[in-house]
Amino acid sequence: VLLFFINQNTGYGETIPVNLTLLIKGLEELKAGAWIMIGIFILILTPTIRVFASIFAFLIVKDYLYTAITGLVFCILLFAAFIGLKG
Repeated sequence: VLLFFINQNTGYGETIPVNLTLLIKGLEELKAGAWIMIGIFILILTPTIRVFASIFAFLIVKDYLYTAITGLVFCILLFAAFIGLKG
């Protein structure tokens, strides 16, 4: 966000970087839009990784009911993500 205020633009004009290679290239070029998008991506990815890790935590303590519930939640998260990618 600081880059956005300094440059007064995202570095992309009217478009948004949605391709991972464009996003990484934008990070290297210090484009504000790329940095904002990677921050949003990390914010979305954090709870998803936590749910995925919880599956293994419940497996270790042999709590199969919560393992199944957490697995279902993880599948729903993945399904929603893929629907979002298809637009």
